[in-house]
Amino acid sequence: MNSVWKEKADLRSGRGHLQLILAFVALSLIAADTPTTVGTANEQGFLTDIKSLTAPAMEGRGAGTKGLTRAAHLIEQRYKSLGLQPTGKNGFFQPFDVITGAQLRPGNELAKYVQGVDSLHARETFKLNEDFVPLSFSANGSVSSSAVFAGYGITAPEFGYDDYAELNVKDGIVVVLRKEPPGLAKKSGSSEPTLHAGLVTKAINARNHGAKAIIFLNGILDAGEDDLLPRFETSEGPIDVGILCLQVKNKVAFSWLHADGQSVTDMQKGIDESTEPSSLHPSFPLNLTVRVNIERLHATVSNILAYLPGKTDEYVILGAHYDHLGRGQSHSLAPSQMGQIHPGADDNASGTAGVLELARLFAPLKGQLQRGILFANFAGEELGLLGSAAWVRNPTLPLA
Repeated sequence: MNSVWKEKADLRSGRGHLQLILAFVALSLIAADTPTTVGTANEQGFLTDIKSLTAPAMEGRGAGTKGLTRAAHLIEQRYKSLGLQPTGKNGFFQPFDVITGAQLRPGNELAKYVQGVDSLHARETFKLNEDFVPLSFSANGSVSSSAVFAGYGITAPEFGYDDYAELNVKDGIVVVLRKEPPGLAKKSGSSEPTLHAGLVTKAINARNHGAKAIIFLNGILDAGEDDLLPRFETSEGPIDVGILCLQVKNKVAFSWLHADGQSVTDMQKGIDESTEPSSLHPSFPLNLTVRVNIERLHATVSNILAYLPGKTDEYVILGAHYDHLGRGQSHSLAPSQMGQIHPGADDNASGTAGVLELARLFAPLKGQLQRGILFANFAGEELGLLGSAAWVRNPTLPLA
C-alpha cells in the first residue's frame, strides 16, 4: 500500500473517534464555576480542512516551500474569521529560521600523504561520491594530521567499554566503524542498538577526545549487502557537530590500516566476539588531509498562534504541527516515492484540522472559560520539533 492510500485508510479508521476526542478536550477545558455549553463538532468540516491542507497546491507542506506558506495563511484566515486574538510576533505569525537542507560546495577533499625527506608529499587523492562523502552534520574546515583506527569509536562507561582508552587522538584523525559491538546491546538488556551506535554520538565523542576529524566505514557487511556510501542529503544529524565528518568505502580504509599482518576485518571480529575495545596504529605513518565545504540551506517558517481569553490569566495550549515532508527527501518512509508530494493527511493535517475545529467550537465562549486557550500551529516539527522549541525559547504569552 503506498503512503498516500495508507494515510487515507488511517484517516478513515480514526474518523469515528473525532467526536469523542473533541468532547473530552472540551470537558477538560471548561471545568469552571459556571457551566458552559460547547457546540457540536462538525465532522464534515474537519475532513474538508484535511483535504485543503493535503491538496497538491500545499506541496506536502515542506519547510521553505510555497505550500507551507499557503497552509499558514489558511490557518491565519480561519483564526481571523473566528475573531481570535493574534498572539504571534507579527500578527498571528511567529517567524523563525530553520535549516532545510545542505549541499556540497566545491573543495571537498580527501588525500593520503607519505612522509618525504623534508616534508609530506602527496601520494593518493580520493574521489568525492565514489571513495568518500562528507556527512551533512559535519563542520566546515580542513585538517592535515595523522590517523588511527579507533574501533567503533565508542566510550560507554556504563558498560566498561572505551575505544579511546589506549589512544591519544588530540588534533588527529580517527577512523571508526559504524554500528557497535553486539555485546553492548546485550549488556543494555535490549535487542535494539544503544545510543552509542549513532553517528552523531560517535562524532561528538571523537571531538570530546580532541580529534579534528572522524572518518566512518561500514566494516563487515551482511550477506548480500553492498559497501555503499550514504547519499549526502540522507546523513542525519544536527547542523554542525564541531568536527569534520565523512565516510569512506571499505576498500579505501582497509588499504590504509593494514599493520603487522592484521586487518580491520580481523580487528572487528575480535571486538565483536569479546566486546573488548581494540585500536590499530598503522605500522607506517598514515597522514591524511580532510577538507569539508558544506552550504546550509535556510528558510524562514512561522508558528501560527491565536488566543481565546478566559476569566483568568491562566491558559491551556492546544497545539499541532502543520508542516510535513514536502517531497519526502531523506525522511520519507516510502523511499520509492521520494520526489513525489507527500500529502501528510495523518501527519499532521488531521491534528491541524482538529485544532481548527476546537477553535471554532470555543471561539463563541470568549471570556467565559476559567482559563484562556492558546491555539498553536507549529512549523519545523519534521526538522526536529523546532517550532515548539522556538515558542518555548521566545514565548508570546507569559509562562508563569
